[in-house]
Amino acid sequence: MNKQILVQVDAELEELIPNYFSNLRKDIKSMRVAIASGDLKTPQLLGHNMKGSGGSYGFEFISKVGALIEKTSLSKKTEVTESIIEKQLSQVEDYLSSIKIEYI
Repeated sequence: MNKQILVQVDAELEELIPNYFSNLRKDIKSMRVAIASGDLKTPQLLGHNMKGSGGSYGFEFISKVGALIEKTSLSKKTEVTESIIEKQLSQVEDYLSSIKIEYI
C-alpha cells in the first residue's frame, strides 16, 4: 500500500476537486492513447494544462509532472520520450491514489 500524502487545499475548492481528479484521470488515458500512436502533441498540451491546473488547485506535484511531460513531449526521441511520459503518468496515478486532502 502506498504511503498517504497529505495536501492542504483551500476549502473553497472542495466541490471542484472530485471533478478535477476525474478529468485528470481522463487526460492520463488520453495521453497514453496518444503516445501509443506516436502523437506527442497531445501530451504536450495536456501536460501544459496539468502544469497550470495543479498549481491552481494546490497540487504542486501535479504541476511539476505536467511541466516535465510538456517539456519531454517536445523531444524528437519518440521511444525514450514515450517511456519517460509513461513513468510520469504512473507517478501521477500513484499520487492520486495516495493523496489525502485536508481542506483549510
